[in-house]
Amino acid sequence: MKLIHLNVESFKYFDALVDFLENEKPDILSLVEATDGTFLWSQGGEQRDYIGELSRKFSWNSVYHPTVFRNFWDYQIGFGAAVLSHFPISVENKQYFWEQQPTILPHDHIVFSDKPKYERYPHAWKLSLPFLITKIQTEQGTIRLLTAHFHVSYECLETLQIWQNAERVAEYVEGADNTPLIFTGDLNIRNESMAIKTLSEKMTQQSRDFTNTLTPSIHPVFQLNPSDPLRPIDHIFTKNVSVSDCAVREVVVSDHLPLVLDFSL
Repeated sequence: MKLIHLNVESFKYFDALVDFLENEKPDILSLVEATDGTFLWSQGGEQRDYIGELSRKFSWNSVYHPTVFRNFWDYQIGFGAAVLSHFPISVENKQYFWEQQPTILPHDHIVFSDKPKYERYPHAWKLSLPFLITKIQTEQGTIRLLTAHFHVSYECLETLQIWQNAERVAEYVEGADNTPLIFTGDLNIRNESMAIKTLSEKMTQQSRDFTNTLTPSIHPVFQLNPSDPLRPIDHIFTKNVSVSDCAVREVVVSDHLPLVLDFSL
C-alpha cells in the first residue's frame, strides 16, 4: 500500500497536486494546511472546498480537523489536518497543540535559535494546530494514522513547546494498543532535535535519512538562510508496520515536498 504525507500550503498548487496524485495512485493521503471551504484568512477568505474536490475526483473518503485562530474570535479557519483514502476512515480522536510564548531550549547537541519566531510569523502564536488520530480499515487490516502539525520556530529550530508536542504524541502512541500505526507530520523540526529523539523512542523514524523536505524554489526559508541546505522538517514514523520504501518526491505541488511511504501490514 502507499501513503503520501504533504503540507499542501492551502492547495495553492492544486492542479499540479491532482496530476501528481493521478500518477502516484496513493491509498491514503495525510495532509496538513488543507482547506475545506471555510473561512481562510491566509488567502483573503477564499471559500473553495479543495478536500471535497479531491474526495469526489478520486472517490475517496475524508476526515478534516481545522486549525483554530485562538486569540481572535476562537474561530475555525480554513486550513487544518485531513486524511483521505478509498478505504473506510473513522475518527479516534481530535486534539490541538495550543500555542504559547515559546521558550528556546539550551542543549549540548542542538543549535537553538536565539530569536523569537514572531520576527518571521507575527500571527503564528495565535494558531492552535491540529493533531488528528484516525483508524483506516484497509484490505490488509486496520491502521491507526496520526497526523500532526507542530508550530513553527525561527529557522525550524527547537523550542520547549515543540518538544512538549512530541511528548504528547509519544504518550499517545505508548498508550495505544498494538494496531499498526503510522505517524506523519509537518513537525517544523530537524532530525537532530530532542523532539525527534523522543518520538524515535516509541516508533521507527522512516524519514531519518532525508536531508530536505521543502521546495527550494518556493519556500521562504531558502531565502532566509540559503547557505543551510539541511531542512528535513516533515517526518514519517511507524510502529508494527512493514516498510519497503520511504522517499521524498522532487515535485512542485506545494512549498513542501511530498513524502511517499510504501508499506504493508
